[in-house]
Amino acid sequence: MWKNSQGTNTTIMTCNTHSLVRMLRITMRVHNETLFSFLMQLWTWRLHSRELDHALAIRMAHPSRWDYDPQPFLKLLGHAFYAAMVVMEPKLSSGQHIDLDSQLTRAEIVHVRCGYHSLRSWWDQIASKAPAYMHCPRCMNPERCSYVWRIRIQWLAQNDKIPFPKVDGIRRLQELHRLLAADSFLIKNMPEPCRHSALQELLKRKEHLLKTVHHHFDL
Repeated sequence: MWKNSQGTNTTIMTCNTHSLVRMLRITMRVHNETLFSFLMQLWTWRLHSRELDHALAIRMAHPSRWDYDPQPFLKLLGHAFYAAMVVMEPKLSSGQHIDLDSQLTRAEIVHVRCGYHSLRSWWDQIASKAPAYMHCPRCMNPERCSYVWRIRIQWLAQNDKIPFPKVDGIRRLQELHRLLAADSFLIKNMPEPCRHSALQELLKRKEHLLKTVHHHFDL
């Protein structure tokens, strides 16, 4: 069923949650760390692409179910709550009840609400602001270079140019990076090494969120 990280079998890529859980238990039994990491990344990716049920993932990913290092499962649990929050975002943003007809327990809904409010605040206070970056030696005017970078991010981040809700910081940062990488204004007004450095800092912000998202859900 498994080939390697370069040649992934499509059976693994499309399997359901229960099959993923069975494969994880096997990899833990044989101490295959490479396959274990891949399966956790696959589970996370498929949660974000809405291919797997977030409610089932919340139950199956809880660290108490596993006789193993809790940290990777805690992170996976955070991504499962994130996926649930994104689905519920229209109701949350309009003040509707999300516990009606929900598959989640009251305690799980509390975690979803924690993440919703935390990620909204995170976007407004941190993620929507331009990250600092290193200027290249041939940057003739670092102050202007930084100003150009800052106003462009503010214009995109604060003027509904990104088609994802504030709480979906992962997709918003991904889309922000895509738009800025092709932005003609930045290409014209920033030296290429500075622009590359600035875009890398934006990617680091997204990677940091991916690694720490469970903290937003009070896990």
